[in-house]
Amino acid sequence: MAILGQGQIVAVTVRMLDADGFVDFSMRKLATELNVTPMAIYWHVDSKNDVLELALDAVHGEFTQQALHPSLQ
Repeated sequence: MAILGQGQIVAVTVRMLDADGFVDFSMRKLATELNVTPMAIYWHVDSKNDVLELALDAVHGEFTQQALHPSLQ
């Protein structure tokens, strides 16, 4: 069994948001994707808003990296 971490939570959140959009996102669905209980996620983040902010930061960071290093595209 893999250890759940914030990076994994954020990566799955970004993938889910990309696939299904913001409206369909829920902590319960995220927990199902991660194969954990919803409360397990809250050991790593304080709220759904925190998860969404971390996901936004991750995506923003990807765009920033691409802008700074176009050869990585």
